[in-house]
Amino acid sequence: MNILKFVDHIGFNGPIILFSLSLFLLRHKRKTLFIYIVGSVINVVVNHLLKFLIKEPRPIEDNINLEWTQINDKRESVDKYGMPSGHAQMTWFSTIFVFLVLKDFKWLLFFMIISLNTVFQRFKYNNHTLLQLIVGSIVGLILGYLFYKI
Repeated sequence: MNILKFVDHIGFNGPIILFSLSLFLLRHKRKTLFIYIVGSVINVVVNHLLKFLIKEPRPIEDNINLEWTQINDKRESVDKYGMPSGHAQMTWFSTIFVFLVLKDFKWLLFFMIISLNTVFQRFKYNNHTLLQLIVGSIVGLILGYLFYKI
């Protein structure tokens, strides 16, 4: 696997990577860990709800991918919509929440690199428009902040 494919792979799996790392970093803070997990679940529910309400399609260039995944029964229901980007929303939720809890700039930088890579990867492969990625990032940041405040 060449380096670009590896970077793309990290971007595609950014939400899972940051969620797993967040669980590890918060493992000794039981109450905070619980709030993070509940917040993550609600974050996904909010993303699906917004996609269902807005119903903005993914970019036309993604229609080739969409047709292939529909034929193979991989992309269903709200996943066919692109607004807001779930990948962006999930990575930025984890980034802001973990930073506000740990206040560690090294981890913030690491999380930001993964989040930015994820957003770039979603744009590069036409999974989302720039607006869908920006809105997903903002929603994730807002929800991450709100759950931190809880």
